[in-house]
Amino acid sequence: MAFHSKLASFVFCFLCFCFYSNSYAQIPDQLFENCDAIVIEQSIDVLHSTKGKFNLTYFQSVQILSAGGNDFQEIIIPYKEGTQKISKINIRVYDGDGKLIKDVKQREIEDYSSTDGYSMVSDHRVKHWKSDESNYPIIVEYSYEMESNTTLLLPFWDPIPGYNVSVVQSSYKLMTNREVRSQELNLDQFESINKTGEFSYEMRHQPAIKAEPFSPMSMSTLPMVILHPNEFSFEQQYGGSFTDYKELGNWMYDRFLDKKELKDPEGVKSQLDSFIDQTNSKREIAKKIYQYVQNNTRYVSIGLDEGGLNPLSPAKVHNVKYGDCKALSLYTMKLLELYQIPSNYVVVSAGQDQPRSFMNDFASTYPGNHIIVNIPFQEDTVWVDCTSNHSPFNFLGSFTDDRVALEINRDNTRLVRTPSYGLDANRSSDELTLLLEENGDLQMMLQQHNTGLEIERHFRMKDMPPTDLQKHLIEKYLEQLPISDFDHAAYKYDESKAGSTLEVDCHLRQFCEVANEYYFIPLTYSDLQIPYLPKNKDRQNAIDFLRAYNSKSKALLKTKSAAQFAEQPDFELSSEYGNYSIQTRQIDDQTLEVTRSFSLHKGQYKPQEYEKIKDFLDRCLKTERSSITIKKL
Repeated sequence: MAFHSKLASFVFCFLCFCFYSNSYAQIPDQLFENCDAIVIEQSIDVLHSTKGKFNLTYFQSVQILSAGGNDFQEIIIPYKEGTQKISKINIRVYDGDGKLIKDVKQREIEDYSSTDGYSMVSDHRVKHWKSDESNYPIIVEYSYEMESNTTLLLPFWDPIPGYNVSVVQSSYKLMTNREVRSQELNLDQFESINKTGEFSYEMRHQPAIKAEPFSPMSMSTLPMVILHPNEFSFEQQYGGSFTDYKELGNWMYDRFLDKKELKDPEGVKSQLDSFIDQTNSKREIAKKIYQYVQNNTRYVSIGLDEGGLNPLSPAKVHNVKYGDCKALSLYTMKLLELYQIPSNYVVVSAGQDQPRSFMNDFASTYPGNHIIVNIPFQEDTVWVDCTSNHSPFNFLGSFTDDRVALEINRDNTRLVRTPSYGLDANRSSDELTLLLEENGDLQMMLQQHNTGLEIERHFRMKDMPPTDLQKHLIEKYLEQLPISDFDHAAYKYDESKAGSTLEVDCHLRQFCEVANEYYFIPLTYSDLQIPYLPKNKDRQNAIDFLRAYNSKSKALLKTKSAAQFAEQPDFELSSEYGNYSIQTRQIDDQTLEVTRSFSLHKGQYKPQEYEKIKDFLDRCLKTERSSITIKKL
């Protein structure tokens, strides 16, 4: 018996070796270009034969060529306990010659709650395994099966995992006798994709897309197929159907939002009345309620029976003082109702670097992953994220700005766009006094005023003790400056001006270069946030500047005695991508005023414009690398 077992193992390894050796030999050379990893094979097979169930069979084999592909050494399989079951997990690791070096045992695969560090308890779980091989190339292969009793959204197909990853073969096949809607995104931009059936797709020999700075978000460029059954079951409890957003909104409202109320609304209102003046405007009352939620609740991720799409009841949130984005949003809405202030429950895709929007022509729960609230007033609409304990009233920030979201209402669900913060809003202005010491040190007094998305630069500083604030400034914010000690550091937010102010008085040791009777003061005492673009003669992707902003620095450079300031001509550079300027003005024989400004415009530009954009930014940066020259008298 032992002999037959060893023989079977030998035959298996030999066949694997032959398979992998042949597979790698057949990889075209172009698939190794700009590549950290190669998907040798990926197959996704979905069987969806009943309204309330689908079965998934998944296989993937990836050759990792460098440390840049190490994400493929970590395998994460999410599932929800009770409604999804994972089985038949097989994980193997091979060296570059196809020799088996690791056959992962089931006991080596972790199974734990997929909390995010804020969760109280959750039935959302992951199967997890991670390797740390560094002798490249290596091959990681894994497969598993899933049985799911949730069919709201079927497994989708996105064959390109990311930048710098090529694909030898990826296939998707949905077998179903149910009515299913599908949305194909960007497939026509890839000659490597072939549609082999109604819900069957294959990609072959797709070269890697090079990772490049300021590339467009993946949803607008990479291929994806999204699939929704017309009729579905959600977590074995809630059936439904939808083909448009109105039907989807009605289902969500009826199943998860309707009839969820505060337990003792009059008692809750009496608590709020203690600090709310009902003679104030509705907007001011809404602001007080938002601040009450900020100060009296905390965010946690909720699982178990009231996870998924189903929020905790407002009554429970009021009692336990915590909730997730769904629960805190609904709770805030119910508090607003006590003062006859209508508001809306809004599903949005949250993320700073990849702002995804709901699709106009295809009703889907994708890409929603977060809940916020809007409060319509006659003059404008206020937006709040009820999970934030630091964001000001009516400020969403880059986490959910400028994207299409889904506003849920009975019979009136609609697509809405979250606020966009433009060039006039996103402003940072430094006002500095710089006192030059004889040894080249500088005493710097800074006031930085920020508005719009620029206030996010300061959020972490709110409520920091002075010592923590100073440490944060040195390590994270003013790290380019040789700060030796602080005389003063403070942060404050002005609600009336919707802006923040950072005040810093500090000493910069040996900041200036000293040569005989000359001082050379670099302009790096303040950062205008000018992007740097590396050399790239063969830009592949469009250049996407997601957000506009303006940075300005006005510095009074002072000497302790009369000095001669070298003449520096004013310089101004304008383009369709942004603007830059620097002006100097001598106030007296001890004071020079230096004013600099940079603005970046929002926009997406063709790859052919890369060199032109780079030239503009390089000219700005070159000027920023210059110094102010002072001669002792």
